Parts: sequence; C-alpha cells; structure tokens
Amino acid sequence: MVKMSNGINLYDINIHAETFFCKLLNLIFGYDLINLNNLSKNFSSIDLGDRTSKVAVQVTSDNSSTKIHTTIDGFISNKYYEDYERLIIFILGDKKKYTITVNTFGMFDFSIAKDVYDICDLIKRIGTLETLELEKISSFLDDEITGLSLKVNTSSKGELVKNMRQRAAALCKVKLKASGIPAKIASQIIVQDIESTKFEYIIHAAERGRTYLVGEFGSGKSHAILILAQRLMRDYLSGNYHRIPLFVQAYEILEHTSIQNWVEQNTGQDNFIAFIDGLDEIEYPAAQKIVNEIDFLKELWTDSLFIVGSRPMTVIPATDVRIRIEAMSYDEKCQLFATVSGLDQSFAESEFLHLDPKLDNLLSRPFFCIIYALFKVEPRSWAKTDMDLVTAFITKSVEKLKGNGNEVLSQLEQLAVLSVNKNLGRVHRSELDDNINIEILLKTGFITPSDAEYYSFPLPIVTQWLAAEAIRHKIISIKDIICNEDAISRWRYSLSILFSQMSFRESQNIFSTIVHRAPGIASIIIKDGIRFGESNELPSAFECGQMLRFCMKTWISALGPLSQYIAPMGKNGLYNLAIDVSNSRLTTTWADRPDEEDIVVMPFDRQKQWFTRTVSRGVPMQATWPWIVTFRHLSGRLEEVVKSHSLLIESELLESEHLWNTSRILAGKGSLYEKGIDLSSVERYRKYIGKKYNHNGHDIQCDLYFSLIDKLLSKDIFVIQPPYPVSDKSFSTSNSVWSTFSNQRMLEYARFIYSGAINEYKHLVDVYFCKLANRMPMYSLYPAKFIGYLKYDDTLHGLSGAPIMTWYLFALPEGQAPEYIFFFNANYDKAMDHIQELQQNNIKYRPCKRDWITSSIHQQPVYMSPTPVTDIVYDWLKDDLKAIGWIK
Repeated sequence: MVKMSNGINLYDINIHAETFFCKLLNLIFGYDLINLNNLSKNFSSIDLGDRTSKVAVQVTSDNSSTKIHTTIDGFISNKYYEDYERLIIFILGDKKKYTITVNTFGMFDFSIAKDVYDICDLIKRIGTLETLELEKISSFLDDEITGLSLKVNTSSKGELVKNMRQRAAALCKVKLKASGIPAKIASQIIVQDIESTKFEYIIHAAERGRTYLVGEFGSGKSHAILILAQRLMRDYLSGNYHRIPLFVQAYEILEHTSIQNWVEQNTGQDNFIAFIDGLDEIEYPAAQKIVNEIDFLKELWTDSLFIVGSRPMTVIPATDVRIRIEAMSYDEKCQLFATVSGLDQSFAESEFLHLDPKLDNLLSRPFFCIIYALFKVEPRSWAKTDMDLVTAFITKSVEKLKGNGNEVLSQLEQLAVLSVNKNLGRVHRSELDDNINIEILLKTGFITPSDAEYYSFPLPIVTQWLAAEAIRHKIISIKDIICNEDAISRWRYSLSILFSQMSFRESQNIFSTIVHRAPGIASIIIKDGIRFGESNELPSAFECGQMLRFCMKTWISALGPLSQYIAPMGKNGLYNLAIDVSNSRLTTTWADRPDEEDIVVMPFDRQKQWFTRTVSRGVPMQATWPWIVTFRHLSGRLEEVVKSHSLLIESELLESEHLWNTSRILAGKGSLYEKGIDLSSVERYRKYIGKKYNHNGHDIQCDLYFSLIDKLLSKDIFVIQPPYPVSDKSFSTSNSVWSTFSNQRMLEYARFIYSGAINEYKHLVDVYFCKLANRMPMYSLYPAKFIGYLKYDDTLHGLSGAPIMTWYLFALPEGQAPEYIFFFNANYDKAMDHIQELQQNNIKYRPCKRDWITSSIHQQPVYMSPTPVTDIVYDWLKDDLKAIGWIK
C-alpha cells in the first residue's frame, strides 16, 4: 500500500511529508513521534521525535552516504543523544547498498543495517502486523489519498489548458506592448513565433533532462516560454501533443504551497510539461524551495517535464540542467527589426552591417533589438549603448502621456524601489504612497496589475533602470542599499546601470560610499557598468589628475593592508601623478617625486624620464572613467603580485616553503631535490642584503630571506629540510616525478598539503584581503569540511598513474573548527553525486552569501613542486579574485 501511495503527495519535500510519515511510523511501530519542526525550526538533523521511546527520525529524500554521515554528525554536535537513544534515518525512496562505516564516538548506537529505512522496509514491516493494525493503516492511507489526490476528467483538462492558453497569450502580448510595440504588431509577432519552429531546442533540451532556461535581462527567455506554452497548448487541444501543457508564474506556486499541490489540483497526476517563469522574481528561500521540489518531482514523475525561466542564480543547480537561451541570428534580428520598425527588410540588413561589435551583440537580445528598431525610426537617433536605448525608450514612453513627465517618472521610480527590494517581485497596493497615481502609471505600459491587489513590472530591465534613477534622485539612500549583503545583491544590476550613467560628481558621493563599504562588489559593478566605446572628449589634464587622485585615495583607504602592495604609494602616502591629455588619449605616470607637485601636467616624453611605468590609453565613454582607470591600475598590479606569489605572511607553511625554495635555488639544487641543505652554503649571498639581486632568473628578496635564516640560526638550526612529506621510493629516470611515492606516502603528502593550504589560505586572506574577503566565493565557505578523493596507483607509469585529487568544501556552522576527510581510491569519481547536497548545505550555512559562494567539485593533479602549499593557496586566491573581477 505504501508503494502504491507514493504517486500522490507522500514524498512532497515540505512539512507534509514529515507529518504524513510521522503518523504512518506511529501506526506501524507503535511510537508516539511528533513533528519537531512544528515546535521549532532549529532541529537540523532530526525531524521527528518520541521522548518516551527515546527514538528520533530524520526524513530525507537524499540516499547518499554523505547524508548519513552528516546526519550522524549533526545528531552528535547538537547533543540530541541526551534526549534520544536511537536515531532512524528514513529515506523517501530506495536506499543504497551501503559499504560505509560510521563512528558515533560512543554517544549512541547506530547500525546501517538496522537504522536506515526505506519504503521497502516499511512494506516488510507492515506484512508482519495483525489485521487490526493493517485496517488502521489502510484507513489512514485511504484518508490521505482521498484528501490529496484531486482527479480531473478529460473535459476539465481541456478547459484548463484553454484557459491557460488565453492567459499565456495575454501575458505575452502585455510584455511585447511594454517594450513599446503596438498591439497589432505584437499580435503579429506572437502568431509568427507560434507557427515557426523557433525555440524547439528548448523542448529538446528538456527531454534530455535539462530544466532551467537561463538568460540575462532582455534575452527573451520569458517570451520563449510563453510562445512554447501557447504552441504546445494549441497542439494538445487539437490532439497533436500527448503531454498536458501547464503555465504558471513562480510567485503563484507559493500560493499553492508547492508545485505538487498545484499540479494535482489542476491535472491529477497525468503526464505533463510545466512552464514556470520568473524564478528570479521571488524571494531566494522560496526559489530554493521550488528548485528542491522540482529535483524531487523529476524523480517522482519521470514522464513529465519542467521548463523554468530565470536569470542566472546560484540556487539553480549545475550547468548540466541549464538551458542557455540562444541569441538571435542575423536573419532573426533583421526580421524582428523590420517587423517592429515597419521599414523595408533591406534597410534592416544594411543597419546591421557596420555596427560596433558590442552593440551588434547586444541587439541579439530581442528586447534591445525591439527598442533599437523603434528608436531608429525617430529623428536624431543618438543612442549607442544598452542604457542609451533604455533611457530613450523610457523617456519617449513617458513623453507620450499628458501631464508632468517628471512626476510620472518619480512615481515609477518609487514603485521600482519597492520591486527591487523584493527581488523584482510584485508590489501590493497597500505599500504604495498616497502620492502615487496608479492609473497614470498603468498607462505607461511599464507596470501591469496582477490580481486585484498587486502590481508588477513586465520588463525587469526597466525596473532596474528606474531603480538606478531612484538612487540619483535620493528616493532611496545608497547607505540603505549597502547596509547588508542581501540588499547589495538585489541592487547589483541597478548599481551597475547607475555607474554607467551618473556624473563624476555624483560618483564622489555614491560610488565612493560603495568602494569604502564593499570594494568586492564595487569591482563587479565596474565590470558590469562599463559602456561601449571610448570617449572623444576629456576635461583638462589637471582636472583629470584631480579626479584620478580622488579615486586612487578612495581605493587605498578601502583596501587596507593590500594597498601597500598594489597602490602607487610609499611612506609619504600617494605618489605624485604626471599626466597628459592629447587627442582623447590619457597618459599617466605615478612615481614618488617629493620635489614635484601632487599633479604635474607633463607630456609623454618627459613622463618617461620619471623612470617608472607610463601608461597611455583611451578611456571609456562615461563620466565615471576615473574609477575604471584607477581600478585597472590596481587590478594589473594585483595580478602581478598573485602571479609572483610575492605576498608572504608569518606562518609556518608559506614561510617555510619560501625559505626552502630560496635556499634550494641559492644552493644550486634542482626542483626534485629532497635532502637537507646546509645553511652555511648560502652565507656568501648575505652581501646582497639591501640590494636587488637576481639569481639565475630568480628575484631574491635577500633582506627577507636572511631575516628568516637568522631565526633558524638563533634556534641552533643549521640544516634546512623540505617542509612537507618527501618520497619513499628510489627514483629512476624512466619513471615520472610522482613514481617515487608509495600509495601511503602519496596520501600522506596530499593530506598534508591540502589541509595545510586550507589554513594558510584563510590566514593570507585575513591579513591582506580582509576588505575583499566577504565577497570571495571560496573564502566565504570558511569554516568548512574539506573532502578529498585521491586517485593514485604507484604501480602504474606515465600519465595513467598520475595522482589526481577531487575535492570540495562543505560549509560548517560559524565558529566550528574546520575538518579534513580524505579517501584513497574510494569512489572519488562519484563525488558529483553530492553536488546538490553540497549546494543545499552551503546555502543553508551561508544564506547571506548564497549569491556568490561556490559549490563546485574540483579535480586537478596533485601539486608536485618545491612549494606545493604556496601553489595551491595562490591558485585559490586567483580563482576568488577572478570571481569578483579583481583580476582578469
């Protein structure tokens, strides 16, 4: 009976599943379990509990070995063993044939064979019960099935699909009209797209298991979903498509509590294809719940498909379930341009022949192609960038209304602020100020009513633009936006738009505040907010110098200890700036010249006499270019620092590896040398202290090196040894570097360097990157559990025997000590099975950092070099800095 019931709502990954199985387990085993989550949300490793019988139960759809380990770990760390003597892990589905062993440290008894249950175990148990107990279970299941399974007959399904088709058509038309397209042309585009084979690749991808249609603003993902929904609904009603097509917006799922409830209320449990749009327009926890449920329902309803539209979000699983919305082809752009503008197709083709490559790429997104077409039929078409187009589009749309256009824009900006604060969600009418005339705003086409109580923006890019303007007009304070990580993430796109549009004077207040508060997000805003092309006109050289010095001082103040390594500064502060502006080219040199003024207007030839780095460049075509120029200077220097591994900290491993490697170089030993080095052999190089010294192509910092040597000598250490485990087998020239390591020694070596790298990386970031750390994806996972799978065979030669490490970081609660778990040749290739669990865990423990933390599984050769820990640390540093745009 239990197996037969799993098609209804019994596996629903919400509170109902826990409540249902709580009752069922009580009937089967005679327990008095209660749902602990009804009492508190703080039970992290158990869901049900019976304090009388001292039994606790975890209900989960995850049947992995890792889940068993983490549940037991949580049971121990939360001290649940003080109240419960037995832990049962109940799996919603089929358990695996586990070969793992578990350690409860004597806190309680646990057996994989006796304490891990699945549906089959329940069926076997039910088979042993007496008739009276069976009747109670049967009655319970009948009640549950009757209450949850809402059967829908064929005729009502047809009516349902017809109504959804009408709604999808209306919404599709509203979105096109919001782009400025007249109703007649909007209808023409919809008919053309439905009749075409456009977007069929999305259906094919869904049939191969992909689910999430991902694209940036204006890429046409919502339009694609609405067209496909209408096309399949038409085919279903005519008998030419076998699945029931369903369409819903993500926020509506929340009103039904779950997708499963929504589907069952509409179709029963038939074969369907569900189109869900706007995942990125609801609160993040709600989006996470939908993603989790879809993953479960794909296993439960294997014949049904889901296609979900969203901007890129970390909540969406790995790339193997994503569908990237395809850009329009050249022919599609020309056709859309001609249809919207009413101009001849040949004119459209000529219009796309000589475009700036960036603008041409932008027009491959339908929204921008549409507003570009509308814009080009107007005289004095000056727009050249994405934000130029959006600005012109919104301005012209408002100008068509009677009344005060500035007042209309101000009210739209107020509404946009409310929407962005809800992650582009709907705004309830009760939230609107009395000054907002909603009837006038509806006439702009930028907002639409949703039910009778809510209003929303059909075009997210318009919302973001209006919200950016709201910052400029002080409808919302920049300090209110950067007050917490959630707010910064929600406002990221609006801030990037604003950065591309505002004056330098505005940036001195707004953007400098962002730089001071969050230099890690400031770099992302710059990257997203650089406009096309180079400026043809610059202020005077002296004015440019003033702006550059203001920006550089702001960066230096914001970056803290890192500034002394990448900024043009010395003991006396910021260096002098030589500058020249000629033919729209900016030439600058930063140098320590105390005999000069802070800013010296000086031509290129004379600047070179300062004997330092002189840079000549064009600048981006926006008023905020000084921020970009100074950021690029710092970014370039940082890239050099990371490449050269030149940041050192007082720590055991990085310092020891630097000392060992430098001694090896000075002693003339090769990179594979593993024996001791007598420090007396390097004494002759003391004469280079205080000087620059290059030894066979290696720059040696003799001051630092001999200060470390003197530390050793003061401890009566006269011979230096490799600071990591070395090989334990003889070397043959026919063998590989790693072949001198036995299996056991290689595991010892890998464990040493990776566990050491975790600690050293955190220390390095804490010291030098403390102002960027909160935005660095990998660092944000600290404290974490490092889980590594080493593959190595010391009997194999060549690349086939090379040591490979597969690893990932499993976030732990704040304040908990880091952990290290290593496996040798044990299911390392199955690490990808844990990707979803990894993602959910990391988001659970780092909810405020969910938009940028990494949940990746890495695979790489084990580092075999004179400085393996240093190499790992700097590779991680490079990846984290790339993620926030601080290096290329």
